[in-house]
Amino acid sequence: MKLRALFLSIFVLLTGPALALELTHSAGALGYAGGNYFNKPSGLHVADDGIGFKGHAGGAAYGGGIYYHLNVNKYVGLELDFLYESSELKRWVTINNVVEITESKTAGQWRIPLLLKLNAPTGFGAVTFGLGPEFIRPSSVSDNGNGPKALKVDSTNIALEIGFRIDLPDNLEIPVRLRVAYNTSQAEAYKDRIESTGNTITGVKLQNTWDGRLMVGVGYRF
Repeated sequence: MKLRALFLSIFVLLTGPALALELTHSAGALGYAGGNYFNKPSGLHVADDGIGFKGHAGGAAYGGGIYYHLNVNKYVGLELDFLYESSELKRWVTINNVVEITESKTAGQWRIPLLLKLNAPTGFGAVTFGLGPEFIRPSSVSDNGNGPKALKVDSTNIALEIGFRIDLPDNLEIPVRLRVAYNTSQAEAYKDRIESTGNTITGVKLQNTWDGRLMVGVGYRF
């Protein structure tokens, strides 16, 4: 009997918190803008800084989409987003100290993050923190014709987020968040960031090394 009571006590202890959880949901739309950074690849000579994204590059992005948030309780949750954006990288190159060329490449791409969210309740709603993987899948790429063509390539990021949520009447909410992502799948060596035929560079894989997005949205809690 004592052993049975012990097992019953352990079962209640382990399952009690789960059974007591009150799941809540929210969903809505997000709009955002931000910046991109492409770091200088390794494996280049010091003086090799020409066409073909052989150095640092940067650019802007904007987009939007939808989000779904599952709260396990008022402190912990999960968020899944489906976002689409236009993302650009630019690089200004001076050849022989005379000719200035702008190398520009743009991607239309999907961003799908899955984040563990921590919520700190406040009088106006909550301060939020998020961390998790983000998957990037470009649907199209283009360039301005200067330099090798842009190449589509998928990316896997680690995304870190801080923000806040304003709770409004009628179960409405306004999420505001700053999300920064690091590309874990981008190669460091220049030879692995390009495609080439012989000594001719034919394409550059269009990936951000780092990017940041400032997001604002509106959603509904249910």
